[in-house]
Amino acid sequence: MHHQGVEFDVTQIGPRRWVWTIYPKKQKTVRGRVITREVTALDRTEAIAQCKLEIARKLWRQGDAQES
Repeated sequence: MHHQGVEFDVTQIGPRRWVWTIYPKKQKTVRGRVITREVTALDRTEAIAQCKLEIARKLWRQGDAQES
């Protein structure tokens, strides 16, 4: 899946347990390492929403760092 040009995956590992993985972009958007996090969510839609929020936060933080 993609959000704001960043690739990610979401996988269920148990009841209300999900793992999402954000892959770094080869360009300058989300730099660095692959980010994997286990989250608690009611369903896949909520897990995806949490992942998209994390991508947005990372992009925002990197934007601030580039402006400094």
